[in-house]
Amino acid sequence: MKMANVTTRSSHAISGRLIAVSTGQGKQLRLTMSDWITTFWLPDQPPRKSNSRKVVRIRGRTRVIKSAKARAWTARALAEMRSIGNLQLGSADRPLRIVFEVFYETRRPDLSVELVLDAIEKAGVISNDRHVYEYTAHKFFSRERPGVLVSIGYLEDNRETAPNPIQ
Repeated sequence: MKMANVTTRSSHAISGRLIAVSTGQGKQLRLTMSDWITTFWLPDQPPRKSNSRKVVRIRGRTRVIKSAKARAWTARALAEMRSIGNLQLGSADRPLRIVFEVFYETRRPDLSVELVLDAIEKAGVISNDRHVYEYTAHKFFSRERPGVLVSIGYLEDNRETAPNPIQ
């Protein structure tokens, strides 16, 4: 795992076709954006979806809902994504790929991006998460600036015509 010590917004420099993220060892992680449609930063580390549920009774019926922490993170993420707009990326003919660079405050949390994916869909950045055919998640550490750097692009290969290795 890579260590990152991200201290300010400027340490997530997005310029032209390159994203540079400062690391604690005086180095920079460089990600190319040549194939990305959009790249954006969501502040605060996302809670895990599997640990962010609670059982409640609503009008006499038992329901499982997101925890207050998960709902609060989702609301902050939706507010951040308002500036991106309603892109509605992805379709059956144009599948998507996403790279998540998740910066946690500590080493303890498991790497989890399900809530981030749900928030991206709810904000209208992608039309439906079923059109995400490939995603990659990387875990970093930043006590001063936790959050998620999200890069979305189209997947160029056609998964439906690929040979099935089991047949």
